Order: sequence, then structure tokens, then C-alpha cells
Amino acid sequence: MSNTLEDFNPIDVLIEEYATWNAAQNLDLGSADEHVWDEDLTDAQRAWLRNFILRWEDAAKLERAWYEAERRALGDT
Repeated sequence: MSNTLEDFNPIDVLIEEYATWNAAQNLDLGSADEHVWDEDLTDAQRAWLRNFILRWEDAAKLERAWYEAERRALGDT
């Protein structure tokens, strides 16, 4: 069993979640950070977007850290 980011990529999971949420909300939004202050959205939708953005940022940090660790392990600095 391989333990690489490709096996479970949190960004891919978030992309799927965002698409599912958009569909459930009858929305077709682009980037979440472009809509977080959209006055056409409800307070609950904007709150969901703020939370999503935080989770996206955490996933991006994890992805960067994972790749850096892989590079160091392989001797690519």
C-alpha cells in the first residue's frame, strides 16, 4: 500500500464537496473566495464559504508540506 498524497488528496475531496454543495444550493459559483461577500447569498451560505476557504487553505498547506517532505526524502532540494 502506497502512502502518497495522490492516494488521498484533500484538495480533490474539497473540489468534490464544493461541487456537491453548489448543486444542493442551486448555485454555480466560481472560486469560493470570490463569493464570500456576495450579498445575493444568505448568511448561512457565506458562513459555509468562509469555513470552506479555511479548510481549503489548510489542505493547501498540507499538500505543500507533503511535497516538500517527499522532495527531501528523495534528495531533491
